[in-house]
Amino acid sequence: MSTDDIRDGVSLTNLDQPLFEGAKATKRDLVDYLDAAADRILPGLRGRPLSVIRVLRGQQPFMQKNLPKYAPPWLGRVRLWAASSHREVEYALCEDRRALLWFGNQRAVEYHPTLMRAERWDRPTHLVMDIDPPDGGPFSVAVAAVRLVSRALAEVGMSGAVKTSGAKGLHVFVPITETSLVDAAAATRALAARAERLDPDLATTAFIREDRDGKVFLDATRAGGATVVAVYSPRIRPGTPVSFPVPWEDLDRVTPADFTLGNAANLLADSDPWTELMPAEQPVAPVLLEEGHELPVARVQAMHEGKRRARARREAGAARQSGGSHSTGGHGHQLTEEEAAATFEAPSWEERYSGETHVWSGNPNPQLVTEVSGMAPGTALDVGCGEGGDVVWLARHGWRVTGADFSANGLARAARHAEEAGVADRTDWWQVDARTFTPDGRSYDLVTTHFLHPPEGGMVEVVGRLSEAVAPGGHLLVVGHAPSEAFGHLSASQHRAMFLAQDLLPGLPDGFEALVVEQRPRTMTRDGVTVDVHDSTLLARRTR
Repeated sequence: MSTDDIRDGVSLTNLDQPLFEGAKATKRDLVDYLDAAADRILPGLRGRPLSVIRVLRGQQPFMQKNLPKYAPPWLGRVRLWAASSHREVEYALCEDRRALLWFGNQRAVEYHPTLMRAERWDRPTHLVMDIDPPDGGPFSVAVAAVRLVSRALAEVGMSGAVKTSGAKGLHVFVPITETSLVDAAAATRALAARAERLDPDLATTAFIREDRDGKVFLDATRAGGATVVAVYSPRIRPGTPVSFPVPWEDLDRVTPADFTLGNAANLLADSDPWTELMPAEQPVAPVLLEEGHELPVARVQAMHEGKRRARARREAGAARQSGGSHSTGGHGHQLTEEEAAATFEAPSWEERYSGETHVWSGNPNPQLVTEVSGMAPGTALDVGCGEGGDVVWLARHGWRVTGADFSANGLARAARHAEEAGVADRTDWWQVDARTFTPDGRSYDLVTTHFLHPPEGGMVEVVGRLSEAVAPGGHLLVVGHAPSEAFGHLSASQHRAMFLAQDLLPGLPDGFEALVVEQRPRTMTRDGVTVDVHDSTLLARRTR
């Protein structure tokens, strides 16, 4: 069987490649399913700005909002302001079978449309409640919680349809007549609060995870510019489950794993249960609007509460420090070794980079600016580039830069930032773990890494690996945190990962000349507190 195909004018390639690890499916299975179910999938996508989650071969999944420049001109698109990321985004519009097949060929597995249509960006079409059971909790508790939502709707004369999320929970969709974004968000908050009051031992509206006490979270934040995975969309989960509609009376007899890429098309046959189960548009009950506008916005409330707790931790730490304790520096909470171990691995950073908020400032690291400003631009490799602040700075100063990181979400963010800065044509991206890095025949005039801290003294080995990528006459710049009491909130293993510049010298192979080996003082702000730290700085030149 050929690994390529053409359907509706769309070239489909490498169809027999595995979709992702644990998918139990190939790219062909994805394309075949999208094709078979297109007339059921497309009504939930048409006219709605679309984000997709793609999974390229051998890489971690990443969300794509901005339509790539190589997208075909016939693909629908719309430019809208994304308030969460403070920028204009060119979203795709998936209007027909051809567009859906093109996305399938791009290995877009998940489809996340907005709750508004592009032509009415101020008017959501549904209220949505996301039922999120606790980690490790059985699906039955999600079912019990979603029945609370059904009861709360019935009490105000409204109704909705329910589908599996394709992960571990459920989504309730309530079609509404013309309602503003603000009113829809308020009504959803009120609905969640009413459902919580029906059984507060089972369900909670607590936005901060640590406050949920093992209860089912009634997530009322799917409003405004938020997206929700589309009905019939596959999910990037083991076995490739599909978000699938379920009659209310059948919820006790199903699990999310019952609906997969392998059987969803056969289960649908010629039917469209989502359309059949969805009630007609209905006005939002006035009592929900009245109650909802009196309730705080969950994300805003959580932000203020988080700041309050951080301030309390700082004050408690300062009190302990003044009493002679040296177990903490008074900034943040003391990490357990289990929490610390996670920070050295890619999944922790994938999660950290999965939201919309910037993790770093976007400014270049100061030692990079100090050392590189006087160098003639050439080719550069930035390892551990994160969101790409250093990559963008280098590209703006004439360098041709490769940004490398083990986080696919971080690289996706970095690529967006490069595009926004107008330097996308001077940058490219490489997903790689510095601990196993090999240059594969590539060499650069500058290789740099900032604040990369592999565990258990692993930075010496990383320096040796990065040195192999430096071209003759080129430079290696390594900057990291020097051990300091300012990092008292970190675990013992994280402290062991810090280094002095001279600690790294054994990693330099023959043929390198160390130009700078020192700890440079710098002031930084954490949780609103100014602290003095030192940047361990090693600059070396390859002489042969």
